Amino acid sequence: MPSVTPIGFRFDIDHASFTRDMNAIARKAISRAAAAVTNRAAREAVVALKEHAIDVFDRPKPMTAKAFDMRPARIRGGNAASASASVFIKEPAASYLYRQIEGGVRRTGEDGGSGPRDLFTYALRPDRYGGVPRGESRRLSTKNRREKAARKSARAAGAVYGKKGGVFFGEVNGVKGYWRRPRKHDGSPILLLKVQPVARYRKIFRFEETVRRSYRLFASQREFGRELDREIARVLAGRGGKK
Repeated sequence: MPSVTPIGFRFDIDHASFTRDMNAIARKAISRAAAAVTNRAAREAVVALKEHAIDVFDRPKPMTAKAFDMRPARIRGGNAASASASVFIKEPAASYLYRQIEGGVRRTGEDGGSGPRDLFTYALRPDRYGGVPRGESRRLSTKNRREKAARKSARAAGAVYGKKGGVFFGEVNGVKGYWRRPRKHDGSPILLLKVQPVARYRKIFRFEETVRRSYRLFASQREFGRELDREIARVLAGRGGKK
């Protein structure tokens, strides 16, 4: 605190000591206020990203909804410049969401593709999130192999495999995938699972824009001024309690 020296009826205040104290208070308060405002903006950005995911993907999987997180700003050595927070997407969701952010082409065998030769892009009966059900390709592949083996056995025995409505893998009218055989002679095959060598993505998830919008809303000069006033009061209250 400032030193006060009585000389007669006059009090002299040590200006240098007062300035040092005020500078120390300001440094601490500014650093804390910067961290508080930055962290709030980051937390709000995480909330905004979750809401944006619901708007874009309709029914995002829990892994997608929980993929957004932040690392809070921490003050190091009282330096306000170190008060930086990070907003990010956790793995494994980041591996597939970045295609929705950046757009582009996904090819077989890349970043968790369906297999070395194919990408599954459509299912007749999607899961509750609108995607290809987990294990669907394995189930249809197993069913296809069993049917092929049964047909081969029937031919070897000189018989005709008479089961209708089975599953085959092939290309119909330029569309490749697993198909259900028609149950009637005049029927058409039904596409069960579509596969493609490449999948093209548009930029539909606005990650950076969403984070920047939250920053503009919650890291404004007005918010910083309010937080700075609170932090100065806290610092002064703490210094006043020391003996």
